[in-house]
Amino acid sequence: MKIRLLLLCLVCFTVAGAQIPYYAPATGHGNLNGYTSLKFRPGVEAKETYTSFLFGIGDYAATGLDLQTDGSKVYGGIIARGGYVFSRYFGVGAQLTPSFEINGNMKFAYLTSGLFFNGDICRDSRLFWAANTWYTASRHAADEIDQYLYLGSTIPLPHGQSITPMAGTIYSWRFDRDADLALGVYWSVGKFCFYLWGNDLLRPHPRMVIGLEFTIPAL
Repeated sequence: MKIRLLLLCLVCFTVAGAQIPYYAPATGHGNLNGYTSLKFRPGVEAKETYTSFLFGIGDYAATGLDLQTDGSKVYGGIIARGGYVFSRYFGVGAQLTPSFEINGNMKFAYLTSGLFFNGDICRDSRLFWAANTWYTASRHAADEIDQYLYLGSTIPLPHGQSITPMAGTIYSWRFDRDADLALGVYWSVGKFCFYLWGNDLLRPHPRMVIGLEFTIPAL
């Protein structure tokens, strides 16, 4: 159970487009969460980066900043997050992130809203589920609403480490395109988490994500 709670606190602060699931718990009071990732498509010139820092305010809320690059475009966002775990079988969280064009006189670019649910399936916490709903309101494009559904299994390793493979599907609530397959795995070592993720796996140039995350006491 301690391993599951650690994982829930660690792997939860990527943008919706990164496919990696968000979980209900916030960072934890007085904790600092840092995250950075590189997204790319092998065979084509399409690289993105994402970095965020969040600080836990109380046990159920966190706030912070993020920075995203996509080619020549650079966006900065302000993150507000909250979450509560009712039981090991059900938790709910939410996040709001307004983002601005850093190389465009800080004009508003888009607002990302997320609603997260997750819980254990088995009593031993080895198998769990996660569901994320993301709504993006953009100044330059039509609004989008996407659904992410995942199943995962936490496999304990020696010395308090663990590895968590996950598989899921991504689809639009507009039902105007094919559903997407996503697969990933993350490795937790102490206060650090390393992961490899991918989606668009059935297309010629799937998107891959490599990332590093940590959560440490700041107070």
